[in-house]
Amino acid sequence: MSDEVKKHTVYGIDLGTTYSAIAFVNDDGNVEIIPNFNSERITPSVVYIDEEGKTIVGTTAKETAKTNPDRSFVLIKREMGTSWTKELDGKTYTPEVISSFILKLLAEDAKATTGREVKDVVITCPAYFGDAERKATRAAGEIAGLNVLQILDEPVAAAMNYGLGKAEEGDRTAIVYDLGGGTFDVTVIEIKDGNVRVVCSDGDHRLGGANWDERIVTYFAEAFASATGGDVGAILGDAETRYDLQLQAETTKKILTRTNSAKAMVTHDGTRERVELSREKFEEMTKDWLDQTEGFTQKMIDLAKEKGIQKINDFLLVGGSTRMPQVMAMIKEKFASQVDTVLDLDQKVVDEAVAKGAAQFGHIKYIQNKVIEVTQDIINQAEEKGETKTVEEAEKEAIELIAEQTGSKTEEIEKANITKPITVASRSYGIKVLKSGQPVVYNLIKKQDPIPATFGREFPVSEANAEKLPLVVFANNELGQIAELGASVEVGNTAMDLPLGLPKGAPILVNFKLTEEGILEMDALDKTHGTPVKVTFEAKDGLTQAQIEAARAEYANLEIEG
Repeated sequence: MSDEVKKHTVYGIDLGTTYSAIAFVNDDGNVEIIPNFNSERITPSVVYIDEEGKTIVGTTAKETAKTNPDRSFVLIKREMGTSWTKELDGKTYTPEVISSFILKLLAEDAKATTGREVKDVVITCPAYFGDAERKATRAAGEIAGLNVLQILDEPVAAAMNYGLGKAEEGDRTAIVYDLGGGTFDVTVIEIKDGNVRVVCSDGDHRLGGANWDERIVTYFAEAFASATGGDVGAILGDAETRYDLQLQAETTKKILTRTNSAKAMVTHDGTRERVELSREKFEEMTKDWLDQTEGFTQKMIDLAKEKGIQKINDFLLVGGSTRMPQVMAMIKEKFASQVDTVLDLDQKVVDEAVAKGAAQFGHIKYIQNKVIEVTQDIINQAEEKGETKTVEEAEKEAIELIAEQTGSKTEEIEKANITKPITVASRSYGIKVLKSGQPVVYNLIKKQDPIPATFGREFPVSEANAEKLPLVVFANNELGQIAELGASVEVGNTAMDLPLGLPKGAPILVNFKLTEEGILEMDALDKTHGTPVKVTFEAKDGLTQAQIEAARAEYANLEIEG
C-alpha cells in the first residue's frame, strides 16, 4: 500500500470558459501545471468537429474553426446545466459531451507528459454555479471516463493554492476577484490553519473577458463599415467574418494590456481595411462591464461585514482577464482602502492558480479517503481477532501507518485529514407553496448559508389516502425565506410515494441536503409512522444517469486531436 499511496496521483482540472488547465502534485510534494501536447500551459476550451467526424480540441480547434465556425463549440461552459444542444451530421451534442472532449484531451496530454494514468480528478466550477451546473460538470467528467472525486469552487481552489502556503502568517481573510474569459465571481474567504472557509460569494456566469471581446468585435465592424460604406449587420451576420473578428479581438485585448493602441486588419466580402483601437477608447466602451464587477465586489465586502468579517487582509486576482490594466486600476482606486494588500499580478500566475489549488485539494482528498479505508480495515481486522477498537483509535493508527509508509510526518497526514473547505450555498432552493392564496417559493436552503447542511420542513398531505406528494422545486437568489415565483427558476419536480392510508394533513418531513460540492439531494420522512418516504427527483434540465452512461460508452474510444 505504501507505494500505492505515495505514487497515486489526483489531478486538478480548471475547466474554464475560454481556457482550461490541468495540474498535479509531484513526488516531491510540489504542484505543477502540466503543459499540453503543444507545450502550452493552458489549453483553449474550443472544440471543432470536422465533416468526417474528427474531434479536435484546443489551439488547433481554435484556428481551424476560423474557416468553419458553424462546426465549432466555444464558451460552452456558459451552457452547463441548461437544455442547450447543437446538431451536427445527425448527432446531437450537449454541453456535458462537448466539455468531456476538453477533459479527455487534458487527460490524454497529461498522461503523455507524466506517464501516469489520469483517473482521479477534482474539477473546478464557479462558486455561484447551482445544482444543475455542478451536476453537468460532474457528468462531463464521468463521460470523459474520469473518476470525479469532487467538484470544487474555483475561488476555494485559488484560496487553497494561496492559503496552504500562508500558514506561517497565521489566520487571514481575503477577497478573491475571479474574472475569467467567460465568467466572473467574487468571494470573501477566511483562512485558518491552512483551511478555507467561504464567507460569501456571488457572480455572473455570462460576464467575462468574452464580453470585452464582443465590444471590440462591434467596434471593428462599425469602423470597417464606416471606412468602406458597408453594412454593420451584414458584417456581423457573416459567420466567418465574425469568428475572425473574435480572434482578432482577443489578440487586440492582449496588445492593449501592454500598449496604448492596437491595429487589426478586417476582411469581409473581398475587402480589407485596417482599423485601430486605443486603450482609452477600449476602456471607455467597456466600463459598464467593469462597473458590474465593482458592484458585485462591494456587495460581497458589505455582506462579509454583516457576517462578522471586520477586516480583509488580501485582495487576490484570479483569471486571465484580470491582466487588463483597467481592472487593477479600478481595484486600487475603489478597494485599496478597504483591504491591507492588493496583490500585484507579477506575484502570481493568474491563469494557473485554480488548477494548482484543485490539485492540492485532490491530493488531500485522496489522503482523506485512504484514511477512511485504512481505518475500516483496522476495525475489521480487530473484529476478526475478537478485539474491539473505536473509530478514533483506528483512525489514529491509520494516520500513523500511512505516514510511515509514505515517508510523511504524522502531523502532515493529520492536517490533510481535517482539511475541509467550508463553502456557502450559491443560491436559494425551495418549494412552491401557497401564501394568502398566491403561489410563492418557500426557501428551505438560503443563499449564502454554510454547506454541507440539511434543511427540512413539514408539508401536509393534501387529501386522505393520497398516493403521492408532488412538489415543484425552484432556485432563486433571494436571501430570505420567501421568494416571488416570478423571481425563481424551476429546477425540477419531486414525487414522493406515500404509504397507504394517511389521513388528510398528515405531516411529511421533507429534507433538502446540499452536499459539500453544492449538489442538491432530498429525502423525506412520514412523521405519522416514522418511516422513510421514497423520493424521486426529476431535474428540469441536464442528463439522466442513463444518458451519462450511454454517452460515456459512446465516446470511450474517441480519439481527440489537439
